[in-house]
Amino acid sequence: MMNRAVDNTIAAPEKFTEQLTDFVNQYFELNKSLVQSDFKMTQSNAKKLEISLNKIDKKLLDEEAYNAWLEQFSTLKKQIGQLQTAKDIEKQREIFSDLSNQIIEIAETFGLKIETVYVAYCPMALDDKGAFWLSEKEEINNPYFGDKMLRCGEVKKKIRTQSKQGTKTNQPQGHQH
Repeated sequence: MMNRAVDNTIAAPEKFTEQLTDFVNQYFELNKSLVQSDFKMTQSNAKKLEISLNKIDKKLLDEEAYNAWLEQFSTLKKQIGQLQTAKDIEKQREIFSDLSNQIIEIAETFGLKIETVYVAYCPMALDDKGAFWLSEKEEINNPYFGDKMLRCGEVKKKIRTQSKQGTKTNQPQGHQH
């Protein structure tokens, strides 16, 4: 069974989408360890994320999807490795920003076995450069500042990856501080 391709999505077998969803669920655990400002737990969750990434079977994909995934895979592998060797939590957060951008793109491209995920944004992250992250909840739990500014940020859009119509929405949300 294939997921329906819409907009810039690429159809992928259900088994691949399930494996990708497991990977994204582990990313959510990584996010939580950054929200808690826990350096060691973030390293541990990065290792688990690498294991989850390696379980994704690219051989399930057709040529178009395979080529799109290979581009993503090598970047993800590098970023996850950097997360594990980062010297402090600030460096982990910087790498997490790049990783998050990649994972948001993957969720939009391949879809997930989660009905809705949220793209959140903190304009003050990374020395006011701003940074995005993917969240399974609409409530803001900022991974870039942890409890210092836990609710700083806003949901920029919802990605509906498993809706009945097969469409994704881009719905701006209210600002939270």
